[in-house]
Amino acid sequence: MQKHIRENGNVIYGDLSKQANLKLDFKGKNIIIIGVIIGTLIAMVKVMPKYKTIPRVLDKICTVYVAFFRGTPMVVQLLLGYFVILPSFGIAADGVTVAITIFGLNSGAYVSEMMRSGIQSVDGGQLEASRALGLTYWTSMMKVVIPQSVKNILPTLGNEFISLVKETSVVSFIAVVDNFISVAVQHVQ
Repeated sequence: MQKHIRENGNVIYGDLSKQANLKLDFKGKNIIIIGVIIGTLIAMVKVMPKYKTIPRVLDKICTVYVAFFRGTPMVVQLLLGYFVILPSFGIAADGVTVAITIFGLNSGAYVSEMMRSGIQSVDGGQLEASRALGLTYWTSMMKVVIPQSVKNILPTLGNEFISLVKETSVVSFIAVVDNFISVAVQHVQ
């Protein structure tokens, strides 16, 4: 095994396999769960029939949400959330909580488009057949369409998780230690 070389308390070179066995405090699973829940709800709203007023209004709100989070850089979202939006409401939150929330909201926007395209990839006859059998729209979506769309969604969902891991490097803008650096620091201590 390789030895760690320390200079002023910092790890310069070392065996990363040993470091990976340490307690890694990565909140990625929370972020992706938030993203999948938000994304599924938004995708359901986006593919819902728009013949009533409430679905049309919800669709417009979801469209603005997705456009904002997909159209602005992650650094801008983090800085707005941490230094502008939360202080304007008088909310004091630590950087990790803000980072998890912002990454979850951002992931939700991307996952919503993945879910929407996955749902639309299922043949329309599946929804019609389930409706003909007497299932409601929501039951048809949850029991027939979404399970079939999962096979199309899983590869892109894996890519989204990888993207989230790579994007955690920008959390240093709001004074949060990056995952890789926290592992190295925990190992040194």
